[in-house]
Amino acid sequence: YAQELIGRQELQTLIDNLAKSHPKVVEEAIGTNAFNLGAVLKVCKGLLKEQVPIRDLRTVLETLANYASVTKDTDQLVEYVRAALARTITSRLSNGTGALEVMTMSPSTEEQIIRAYQRQENGGPTLNLEPGYFEKLIKALNKTIESTVFNSGTPVLLCRPMIRGLLKKAVERFVPNLQIVSANDISPDASVKIIASVEA
Repeated sequence: YAQELIGRQELQTLIDNLAKSHPKVVEEAIGTNAFNLGAVLKVCKGLLKEQVPIRDLRTVLETLANYASVTKDTDQLVEYVRAALARTITSRLSNGTGALEVMTMSPSTEEQIIRAYQRQENGGPTLNLEPGYFEKLIKALNKTIESTVFNSGTPVLLCRPMIRGLLKKAVERFVPNLQIVSANDISPDASVKIIASVEA
């Protein structure tokens, strides 16, 4: 529940501490041309919700500064920051070993989800999965998790970057302990082993 514990005041304190050692980073990320405190807070909450630590606030703010001219969409920014924190994410999900065990989706299942990807008129993407298929997907995920032993103790699903965030939002209520990552979230020097496939 870390995302519920951090508010504007807590984040401002963290940023003030960083500003003492890296004033330029803070200036570029939080300024007239970049993001206000509320936008940075949304990104931090998005990371914490999926248990991605924000101790490395310098990398978080540097990434936001780099992409300020590209997008202001919080969900997309979370994905960019996750990629910048790939080593941290990999270390956490592999218990520090760098050896990551993952499930993947069968090609037909992943293709079905990618076909459901749509951009709404207001610009935000969504997954428009048929209710019947979504139910099958949840059952398949739970069944695979129940029959698979992950060394880390945490079930991890590897999927395409474009659907990672949307899929996590769609399934988190029904499969709450599942970590969903894309190749962008995995450190280049990690050893990745596929130990199960999900077929909806």
